[in-house]
Amino acid sequence: MAAAGIQNLLAAFGAIAEDLGLEAVLERVAAAACQLADARFGALGVIGPDQRLSHFITVGLDGGEIRRIGPLPTGHGVLGLLITEPQPLRLADLRRHPLAFGFPAYHPQMTSFLGVPIRVHDRVFGNLYLTRRTGKWTSRTPTSN
Repeated sequence: MAAAGIQNLLAAFGAIAEDLGLEAVLERVAAAACQLADARFGALGVIGPDQRLSHFITVGLDGGEIRRIGPLPTGHGVLGLLITEPQPLRLADLRRHPLAFGFPAYHPQMTSFLGVPIRVHDRVFGNLYLTRRTGKWTSRTPTSN
């Protein structure tokens, strides 16, 4: 892990200690994850009591892009899959997944995708979504002795 990546991750966790608002903390965590994973876009979705995304924080998009995209997702398609089945999901091309639908007209092209649940104790708090990685995400398979 690069020194800059570690510093950004520590800054994200420092935001919690600084008692910043939820949105600021989530944005810092998502930005740090994007930098660590070399992803162009990232988002962090908080799952509400109704099992929908109650907060959806994006990084990598400017305000104009966000306005053109329109309403934020609430948890359908692949994002909904991560809510109902909270397991890491890595896709070489998000567009080829059978649940990849509903992208608005001005949504940036999403190819490589990594979605992981964020757990607080035994409860899934939300999901981290990363996409458009510069390289390729590879799996790490434990070796048998």
